[in-house]
Amino acid sequence: HADDAKGAEGGGRGDGKKTTDDPFSYDFTDLMLTFRRPGCVEGRMIDLVADGQSVLVTWDNCSTFIKLLRDARLFEFAPQCEAIRRGIEKVVPGDALSLMTHGQLEKSVCGTATIDVDLLEANTTYGGCSKNDAHVKLFWKMMHELFDNDERRQFLRFVWGRSRLYPKDSDEWASNKFKIHDFPHRATGPDGEISHLPISHTCFFTLDLPPYKSLETMVAKMRTAITLGRDVDLD
Repeated sequence: HADDAKGAEGGGRGDGKKTTDDPFSYDFTDLMLTFRRPGCVEGRMIDLVADGQSVLVTWDNCSTFIKLLRDARLFEFAPQCEAIRRGIEKVVPGDALSLMTHGQLEKSVCGTATIDVDLLEANTTYGGCSKNDAHVKLFWKMMHELFDNDERRQFLRFVWGRSRLYPKDSDEWASNKFKIHDFPHRATGPDGEISHLPISHTCFFTLDLPPYKSLETMVAKMRTAITLGRDVDLD
């Protein structure tokens, strides 16, 4: 490629002008483009040919420049991608990976980005309260009807530190269910409503849910908690 790049321009230092009636003719040397370009990583420079900084882009070698720059961009992170592939193959045989599309692999590893509230509710256990308690019913009504998918994902980050559920058929559900526990405090405000925010234990996928009396209070307190508590992602 280096010979192609230098070509008829004498090392790329000619005037670069192409005498033709072609309306797309252009004096590339006025742009002072060389075969050394910035990489995707800040401060990193890539030589597209040997001593790329000394090779100017001209009309005659611009096609070579474009091809080399395209390949450099496409394969700049090939070593890192290869390292990721080797790591995955320590867990899953490479031949098995070829049987899955990228979407199927993402879903198997990360779960789906759309939160299935029915799936979460079906894989929930209770401590000190039950699914028939009034405040627990308010909680599920909020999750089903009033929270959109972004808020459901925020809620998962609050109680679990991740924003996707396991796939429906995952074996992980057997040992890692969502847990709703009775709230340990009972401080109330002037209106008799519980004043505390809910408490989460992300390592245990557990929510200590106060027995709020109204749906409005449940939604307001939960939205405050999941908004103020999302800094868990910064750990």
